[in-house]
Amino acid sequence: MVKTKKRHRAQGLFPRLVVCLLATTLALAIGEGVIRALGLAPEVRPIVLAGKSAYKRSINPVLGYELKANYRDEHADSRDSYRRTNSHGQRDVERAVRKPPGATRIILLGDSVVEGHGIDQIDQTVSRQLEMLYGDGGTEVLNFGVSGYCTLAEAELLEVKGLKFRPDVVVLVFVWNDFHNFNREAFDLGAAAERPGWVKFLFLRSDLFRLACVRVNWFHYGMESDPVLWNKQAIGDNNVVAGLKRLSMLAEREGFRAVVAVWPDFGDERIGDLAFMPDGDQLVIEQLSKMVGIRTVRLSRGFVEHWMAEGQSANPRLKYTLGDTMHPSPEGCHVAAGILKRTLDQWPATGGSPASGPSDAYDPLAVELAGEIGQGNPDYTGVYVNQARVLQSQGRFDEAFRLYRRVLDADPDSVGALQNLGALLGERGELDEAIDHFRRAVQFDPNDAYSHYNLAVCLHMQRKVDEAIRQYRHTLTVKPDFAEAHHRLGSALLARRQLEEALEHYREAVRLAPTEAKFHNDLGNVLTMSRQSRAALEHFRHAARLQPDWPAPLNGQAWILATHSDPDVCDPAAAIRLVRRAADMSDAKNPSVLDTLAAAYASAGQFDQAVATAETALTLATEAANEQLCRRIRMRRDLYVQKKPYRMPSTQNDE
Repeated sequence: MVKTKKRHRAQGLFPRLVVCLLATTLALAIGEGVIRALGLAPEVRPIVLAGKSAYKRSINPVLGYELKANYRDEHADSRDSYRRTNSHGQRDVERAVRKPPGATRIILLGDSVVEGHGIDQIDQTVSRQLEMLYGDGGTEVLNFGVSGYCTLAEAELLEVKGLKFRPDVVVLVFVWNDFHNFNREAFDLGAAAERPGWVKFLFLRSDLFRLACVRVNWFHYGMESDPVLWNKQAIGDNNVVAGLKRLSMLAEREGFRAVVAVWPDFGDERIGDLAFMPDGDQLVIEQLSKMVGIRTVRLSRGFVEHWMAEGQSANPRLKYTLGDTMHPSPEGCHVAAGILKRTLDQWPATGGSPASGPSDAYDPLAVELAGEIGQGNPDYTGVYVNQARVLQSQGRFDEAFRLYRRVLDADPDSVGALQNLGALLGERGELDEAIDHFRRAVQFDPNDAYSHYNLAVCLHMQRKVDEAIRQYRHTLTVKPDFAEAHHRLGSALLARRQLEEALEHYREAVRLAPTEAKFHNDLGNVLTMSRQSRAALEHFRHAARLQPDWPAPLNGQAWILATHSDPDVCDPAAAIRLVRRAADMSDAKNPSVLDTLAAAYASAGQFDQAVATAETALTLATEAANEQLCRRIRMRRDLYVQKKPYRMPSTQNDE
């Protein structure tokens, strides 16, 4: 009897399940139809992946993005891309998670100042400079800087990634723009997470599913549709207050010392701080740190001492930063590391977070001011500028052009859009309009080195050499370590026959970028022109080692070995070998290479071959309408006909 009732119940349940399933399917179908009819679902847009970026999208909305692990880029620009990151996704040397016995670990939290924005070598960053200052082999300083992070994001990064390294000290390097309650949206970084195939299928095919994914952030689609908004919502309205509370809580829970190091503002004639309390004495960040019992140090005081000790003769902005008033130069990193070491050495080594005041000293005015300073909205123009930049790098110029125009319609003062649109116009050969955009960028931000540099390049291309020289010089006033600007200024000065000054800038370019083959080769050419052949030979050889498949430095070496008047330097056989390799690389179509080969044959006494090769070189130079080269080849050919080799004039400079 019991079995019969159970069987009847089971038979009655099945039709109800079928009806429920059909009703649900019908409801979903109706919902799908309504969503499609009303066009409520977001458009499906292909993800544009940046070709070379050290960053990736993060599934953590507070972070928004993070550095990639094990990233490598030998041609990094040290801004969007770095030469390498370690296996933990930090711009640092490799670190073991397990702390060595007896070791002391310091974590540096921060944004681009700590990360080392614009600094090529990891060993020049603040963290590595600080570790090297300790020099005891037992103190490790870990770089946990990520460009654009605010204070809350830095505390979040410490909790989700940094605590596993068991730090003894955490130094949060605070920059005034950390008050902004969002992380910059600087890159079009693609998907934040891998997703099952069925999820991707439904997202593409179903408007209802796509709308739900974006609205409630299923499978992190919401973050990708509007990463700035999700980041803003996750961070809230007063990130510094929240971030310092988090840092203090973690310090107490984990037993490390927490320190806030306030980064200065560097002007042309002063070093100071920003965001003071109304009484004009304490900083807002100092008051907020005091509320949660975290000690602070103003790095400005140490920088001022260093500057005064050197006689205050140098411009602080140029001496300690990359020229932008904030991002440290290698010297700025070294000075900052010294200040931090002295500060940490003076404070007690035990006792959690060293407090600068009672932890219950709530200051409502400081909290209010922090919220007001950080009221700015996420900069969507930055999103569009960088999306356009990626499209531009992929050759999708029309799409990039439209995005730049969209930004400038909304914000005519956007230096980023003016710069990048100017570069796009320059690539199109529309130099007049490109120059107009760069002039506007310079007007809005006179201290932006790249605007001055790009303006100079376009003027140089228009053969307005004198004005280009002025802009190159201004570029180097703002950013003295700009290797490419030194190189191009050298080229412009050479066009004005200012050989000695040109040589100075070519040498400086090589000093700043010793692995750039072109800089060594061009310096070799200028040294050859100034009759410093032995020095030129070394730079040609260095360029050839850096770029073995490039004919230019081979040709440069061969010319000196074939034409030098000193028999200790002249080596016709070696010259022939080198220039033949260069000729093979250029398919024997380069008249300058064949001119060198003819000189090498003549130097070896093979005058018939020299004359024949010179004739071929002359034909190619004539076809290229290079009359100056034609004259030189004719002059040398006439020597070969007379069975005489060509010899470069020697001077006392050639040592």
